[in-house]
Amino acid sequence: MGRLEAAISKADGVSSTTDGHIHHRSSIQQLTLASACGVDLRADQTPTLETSRRKFTPAPEPGPRGPGDGKSVLAGDYAVSILDLFRPQPEIRVIRTPKGSIRVLEPPSDVLVSLRASLRFGFVGIRPPQQGADFGIVMQCGDEEAYAIKQQCVDLDEEAGVLQFKCNYMVIAGALKSYLGNGFGGLLMPVAYQRPKEGGRIEAGIAYFGRALPTGREAVDFQHQKPYDDYFGHGFRGMIGRFIEALAQSSSTTGFPLQSPIIGMDIRKRLQLGSIILGFLVHGPHLFCLRTRLDETDLAWEILSGSGVTEFYHLPSTPFAIDPDKLKIAKPESRSTA
Repeated sequence: MGRLEAAISKADGVSSTTDGHIHHRSSIQQLTLASACGVDLRADQTPTLETSRRKFTPAPEPGPRGPGDGKSVLAGDYAVSILDLFRPQPEIRVIRTPKGSIRVLEPPSDVLVSLRASLRFGFVGIRPPQQGADFGIVMQCGDEEAYAIKQQCVDLDEEAGVLQFKCNYMVIAGALKSYLGNGFGGLLMPVAYQRPKEGGRIEAGIAYFGRALPTGREAVDFQHQKPYDDYFGHGFRGMIGRFIEALAQSSSTTGFPLQSPIIGMDIRKRLQLGSIILGFLVHGPHLFCLRTRLDETDLAWEILSGSGVTEFYHLPSTPFAIDPDKLKIAKPESRSTA
């Protein structure tokens, strides 16, 4: 029996109910499944401007650095233009799983520039890399934050909430290939999130960052849905609807539980979500993996391969915060697209 099949067998009998608990055969099985759900699923926290300066400020380099040195720097001298990190390297590695192989590709410069234009505040390169992250996806620009639509279910007890948080990451991985088949042109970044509540409860859900493409299929296939499409572009709520359908299919196929029913689809700022797992991002026909480490023992690869994914771009990233005057570095297109 493979590792994925073993994890699925541990998930047998696990189901979410409206009483706020995940019912299972034993707490030992539940904890085993939680351990199996990714070797290292440390949640990503968006640093505030002050914490980002403390966390990401490297030791000063010798010698002067001026405007002509090729570096576009932010506060703390740690962020550079994404194109400064571009390496014309067609393939990094191959991940082999019992269900097939996945090619890990380096995104070309035109793909990076297109992605940057679609992100609310763009993204930056980080030099030196911080905790394995070469890129920072900007989710806070001054006092402004990126918005997401959160898919919320009932609160869970702490043990069940942590389990569901990790399972959501796996279910997202299994939904990506099916979602890509829709042929949408916009950006969708689904993330697992967990937010602590009173009484030791946890809200464990899935949140959707992104934006519809005005000329994409989503703008034709769906009617405008307020208030979501007012924030994220015509067709974005329809994109999410198709992804939720793919999530249900993924849960059925992989055996990892998906909590139900959904009790809310609300627009929230990034920092209102608590902790998130930056796992994957879909932009038009392209699939990106945002994980900072490609650990071959991560069950997500087997899930991806089993769903039909044969390649993705690797963009090791962390949530990021910048000062407003640095937006021209994170997103030079901001004058015309923000």
